[in-house]
Amino acid sequence: MIMLSTSPLKKNAIATNDNLVARFKKGNPSCSRCEHASESIEHVLFFCPFAQAIWRASNFSYTPILEGFPGFTKWWWRIYNSSFKNANKNCMVLIAFLCWNIWKARNEWVFQGIKNDPIEVWQEAAHAAEEFTLSSMLCNPTPESHNSEVSHSWMPPPSGFVKINCDAAFLSPSKEASIVVIIRDYSGKVVGGATKLVHALSIAAAEAFACRIGVFTADREGWQNIIIESDNKGVISRLSSNKLSFWETVSIESDILYFKSRFESLSFSFVNRRCNQAAD
Repeated sequence: MIMLSTSPLKKNAIATNDNLVARFKKGNPSCSRCEHASESIEHVLFFCPFAQAIWRASNFSYTPILEGFPGFTKWWWRIYNSSFKNANKNCMVLIAFLCWNIWKARNEWVFQGIKNDPIEVWQEAAHAAEEFTLSSMLCNPTPESHNSEVSHSWMPPPSGFVKINCDAAFLSPSKEASIVVIIRDYSGKVVGGATKLVHALSIAAAEAFACRIGVFTADREGWQNIIIESDNKGVISRLSSNKLSFWETVSIESDILYFKSRFESLSFSFVNRRCNQAAD
C-alpha cells in the first residue's frame, strides 16, 4: 500500500500547477495557496507555508529546508530505507498518509475553497494511519496458520484470558517510537490491538508505553483476565515486582500498576524476541 499510494508522486504525475503548465503550455504555475512560488509537488508537500505548518504540528516536528532538498523521490527512498532498517514500518505508513492528506487539503482549497487547519490535517492523517495499521493486523491470519516458527514459540493464554503482546520500535535521533499492541484470546484469534506513534526518552520508555496502551485497551474493552507479554526484561521485571526504580519509566509503569486493581487477574511475562514476533 505504501508503494502504491506514493507511486504517482515518485513519477511526478500529480496535477500540480507547474506540471499542468508544462503539459498544456498555458495557465499559472504559481502555488494556488501562497502564490509565492511555482507549485511543484515538493512545494505542495514541504515548502508551502501551509505544508510547513502541518509538518511542525505533527509528531515528527519536521521543518523541511528548501536548500539542498533532493526532490521527493530521493527524499522518499532515504526515509523509506531508514525506517525499514530500523524496523519502523508504521512510521513509513504515517508519512505516506500525511503526504496524502496534505495533497487532499490542497485540492479542497483549490476546488472547494475549504481552509483546513494544519493541526486537523495532521490529526486526520494520524488517525487514518492508525486505522490502516490496525486493520492490517486484524486482517492477517494468526501466526499459527502461516508461520510454524512463531507457532512453536508463541503460546495462547488459558481459557478466559487474553494475551497482549506489546512491542516498540525506537528511533534514537528523533526520540520517536512506533508502538504496536496485538491482543489474542485462548484460541489464538486476534480480538483487538492498537498502534501509536509517541515521543519517548529511550527504548525502555517506549516499551513501557506499549504495555500501558495494552493495559488501557484491555480496561476499555472490559477484559478481566490479562497477560501482558513484552521482550523488554527490565520493564517486565519492574512491573512484576512492583519495584519502580528506573526514572525514565517510573511514571508510565506507575500508571500500569494503578490499573491492576481494575482486573481480576493482571500478570506480566517476559518473552524472547521470537515469542514476541506477533507484535513486530
